[in-house]
Amino acid sequence: VTDSDMSHYFGHDSQPNFEVPTANPLLIIGMLGLAGVMGLRRKEK
Repeated sequence: VTDSDMSHYFGHDSQPNFEVPTANPLLIIGMLGLAGVMGLRRKEK
């Protein structure tokens, strides 16, 4: 996802296809980060 896409989503946050509050992208990034860390820790063990 590029910055232009982010601004596009924020500019058209009323689209029915994207019923996503502004906090969801951050939550998704956080979840992906946690999943990646947990995956790396599993591989180390």
